[in-house]
Amino acid sequence: MCILAPDAYISGALKGRVGCADDCDDLLLDPTRRRLYAVGGAGKVTVLNLGPATAEASEPSLEGRGGDASATAPGTSPSSSSSSSSPPPPPLPSSPPVPVFRSLGEVPTSLGARTGCFLPGRDVLLVACPGTASAPPRLLVFVPTD
Repeated sequence: MCILAPDAYISGALKGRVGCADDCDDLLLDPTRRRLYAVGGAGKVTVLNLGPATAEASEPSLEGRGGDASATAPGTSPSSSSSSSSPPPPPLPSSPPVPVFRSLGEVPTSLGARTGCFLPGRDVLLVACPGTASAPPRLLVFVPTD
């Protein structure tokens, strides 16, 4: 699985990706440390750092949005009565800067443990591990370090 940072406001172009834990269900944000925790059922939590935003991502792009103003829809003909022109379209919103993700590593959990919760007030990451024939279900508690 990859984390994608699309430029959704303008062109939808992919701006970056980084690998993370397989069979990932939860992406959890640690706003204080600017980290994402990707909890994967393959038995790992990938820790991603949100670096500074890239300026390149905030540059507006109109690629794929333009069009020929004189073009007409299929099956229609151009209007000959163009006595009034329509107002220009509103400007496109500028896209916010896209953060740069960098992997800080992986922490082992348990096979099938894909559900997690980050509690900022307690500063802990919780990961639920399913039971097996030899072990009961359990809750792993991780305390992030700086």
